Amino acid sequence: MGIRAIFIALRLALSLLELTLLVRLPGRVNGLKQQFPSEQTSNTSGVTAEASSVKCSLQGKSRLPAFSRDGDFVIGGVATIHSQDYAMVYNYTTQPESPRCTKSLTGRGLRISRSMIFAIEEINNSTDLLPGIKLGYRIYDSCVSVPVSVDVASQLLNGEDPVFYKDGNCSQSRVVVASVGDSGSSPSITMSRIMGSFKIPLV
Repeated sequence: MGIRAIFIALRLALSLLELTLLVRLPGRVNGLKQQFPSEQTSNTSGVTAEASSVKCSLQGKSRLPAFSRDGDFVIGGVATIHSQDYAMVYNYTTQPESPRCTKSLTGRGLRISRSMIFAIEEINNSTDLLPGIKLGYRIYDSCVSVPVSVDVASQLLNGEDPVFYKDGNCSQSRVVVASVGDSGSSPSITMSRIMGSFKIPLV
């Protein structure tokens, strides 16, 4: 691994350390909402029914992360794993496809992704930083594309469940507590403006 890659790995580790300290602030952990399956209740006949009254469906198709792991709190990540996004053709007669990545893999993006995973695993394995709390991650491919970054930001905010149930409205607890932005400035600025509106920091 070159000096530049090591520097990036250290930057990611320090950024994630800042995020863990943010989570450890007094009252912060209790204020953050974790994800739980939709609550279910059983009636007297033994038939299980949804406790919520509103069925909510996400628009479009879910974008799967390149790397993911569940945890008590999830940190999002974006890296340029592919060198280019798919050139979409709009004919205005059918629903456009979701942005997707093509072309060759980039070694730099893979190194950044693995460095982030390594840093999170080191934090999880430490008994001093976050005892009793496990961090998860969801790392997406941006393809150095602003449309893909917008799609990823929406995915990090909304989650991957195509259908969920809520009482009264379709607002649900956020999926991630913070996110690590792409190395490219344009995708990162776009994501920070979207996620900042929901008070989710991006470093």
